[in-house]
Amino acid sequence: MVVSRSPTAELVEFATGLGMAIESRSWDVVLESAGTADLLISTVPGPATTELAKGLEPTGSLLDVAYDPWPTPLADLFHRSGHSVATGFDLLVEQAALQVEFFTGLGAPIEQMRAVGWRILSCRS
Repeated sequence: MVVSRSPTAELVEFATGLGMAIESRSWDVVLESAGTADLLISTVPGPATTELAKGLEPTGSLLDVAYDPWPTPLADLFHRSGHSVATGFDLLVEQAALQVEFFTGLGAPIEQMRAVGWRILSCRS
């Protein structure tokens, strides 16, 4: 099942194509459901996850699309709980690599791109 605060037509189509049900729920209900999810995908700004992280006991993996500041309270909770965390930075690097490959026809130096990106982000205050 996919739970969303405000599902778009594209999200409904995507979920339906995967044979998944989709429900629209208020933020409070999403907060209650988050602890039982196999995969939680957070697309809200990092600081907005502060309330979600309070009292949540993760049961699955997290894709938190935020990458600055990092880690978000939610990502920190999942990491400390020993659960898998994929970051928005990972998503950004993968998208950039696909763009390089699409436009040049060459393989992207993805590990170098990732290292430079993290170095730049770590310099931010």
